[in-house]
Amino acid sequence: MALEATHLRFALDVRDDYHVVDFSRYLSGTIYPDSRYVTGVEWSLTHPRDFDRIPFPKEDDFRKGWETHLIYDLVQGAVFARMTGTEHVTQGDEEWRQRIAFKIIQNEIDFGFLDTIEVFSKLNVVLTPFNESIGPIRRYFDCVVDFLREGTGGVTRIEDIPIFKASGLSEKHRELLDDVCGRCECFRNDPIMMEKISGIYDETMRMYREQHR
Repeated sequence: MALEATHLRFALDVRDDYHVVDFSRYLSGTIYPDSRYVTGVEWSLTHPRDFDRIPFPKEDDFRKGWETHLIYDLVQGAVFARMTGTEHVTQGDEEWRQRIAFKIIQNEIDFGFLDTIEVFSKLNVVLTPFNESIGPIRRYFDCVVDFLREGTGGVTRIEDIPIFKASGLSEKHRELLDDVCGRCECFRNDPIMMEKISGIYDETMRMYREQHR
């Protein structure tokens, strides 16, 4: 799982590969899959390994955005595996916490590559492919729009990241939240680590070009 700014940056960088016509549908489709964290739709439905299971025709721009989300998660997962020597992580363990911190910093970096005014104005196609409740999806989209409209990409609390904010993280997660935020602060003050994290996106793009286009 990458975070919102990273997914949006990637979708914009590869849009010519998908011959996008309706950018509102395309960018809305890009962030849709992670609404599952709010709606409770099964991961296997919103993140199918077989892209043909996406319930829209291939020419639909919402579907194209959805596909960029899946491709980015897939390729970046391979990049992380190379970086750490570990493919599978368990939520809450050491490797998981490290990767979440990487993704938060990466999201901050990728935020700087977005024309946020243009992007948040396009996130207005709210669909329910699996007949899920539209209210939670709207809440998630609103959190992303607020993040783009008001933020600078940097966060001091993990709760302010849209996917976590919309999910309503509670105090029971305090130890985990504080640990991840502490890691982020250490990374921001470590030039070598920041260079390493900055290279994640470039390496993901390189692998995408080699393997998917």
